[in-house]
Amino acid sequence: MLARRGPRYLCIIVCAMLQPFAAQLSRAAEWSMEPSVTARTVYNDNFELSAAPHPGVWGVILSPDVEFSGHTETLNVTGGLRLNVNRYFGERGLDSTDHLLTLRSNYKTERDLLGLNIDSVRDSTLVSELFETGVVQARRQRDRLSASPSWSRYLTEATAVTASYGYNRVHYADTAGTSLIDYRDQTATLGLRTNLSERDVASVAAYYDRFETDPKSFEANTYGIQAGYDRAFSETLHGTLVIGARKTGSRVSAHALVCEGPILFGICFGDVTTVTSVASSNSTGYTLVASLDKTFETALMSGSLSRAINPSGVGALIQTDRLSVKWT
Repeated sequence: MLARRGPRYLCIIVCAMLQPFAAQLSRAAEWSMEPSVTARTVYNDNFELSAAPHPGVWGVILSPDVEFSGHTETLNVTGGLRLNVNRYFGERGLDSTDHLLTLRSNYKTERDLLGLNIDSVRDSTLVSELFETGVVQARRQRDRLSASPSWSRYLTEATAVTASYGYNRVHYADTAGTSLIDYRDQTATLGLRTNLSERDVASVAAYYDRFETDPKSFEANTYGIQAGYDRAFSETLHGTLVIGARKTGSRVSAHALVCEGPILFGICFGDVTTVTSVASSNSTGYTLVASLDKTFETALMSGSLSRAINPSGVGALIQTDRLSVKWT
């Protein structure tokens, strides 16, 4: 329900969660707020990703934005709200208003670090799912609500045990005539991280992921383990490697109407019942994240290679291989 009602209701919940902390820490905290607004024009020669003849469109995107932050000795809170008012010329039915509401917070004690991240996003599948999975069935507006609490406990100065939980719920607007379907995805992770030196960090983690559509026609359970190594080669060169193995079991449910009686001229003369058939399958594979970042005096270059299993609006998990090179 939160994803459908928009950022206003999520703001009320977030503020209510933070109110007990604010009453005690308002005097000692440093709070800041930075509003801004940007405007840009865009041109797209194939807005709908269509193979049929199509016109190009011009657009104007107006983005008011506000960012806030608060800091104490033990509590850090950052977040923001950005709206994207998209208006296009050349074809009807493309205008939309998107939003992005984020909250990042952590609370630390002598040996524990508690975190909570919340996101509420409304955007287009051509923006979000094209980047995440590379699979886009149709252009529709998407509402996504995600929450991710985490906990780290330092056993020693260099070693910590970590635990996290991630919840994602996605709702699509106007799915008629498409294969898009709402879904939920949940992930629980337990791991161990240790600093081998000032430049090297090693980690290992086990995770469980559950994906299910709404209404429930497909579900998948994934078990996996990952090992990671992070190294700062110098002050300007940084690399990360995470590799793992996973096993996924999935179930697809299909419903069919069965006539329990004679059928004459295509008409059932008897009771009609609904029969559900379930097909199960299993798959195994590996996951990979490898990245390298280089900072220059006035530039930044980064490259990454990854293989991941991502939830998708087509009602299934999608294995995505991605190669990326960026220069700023």
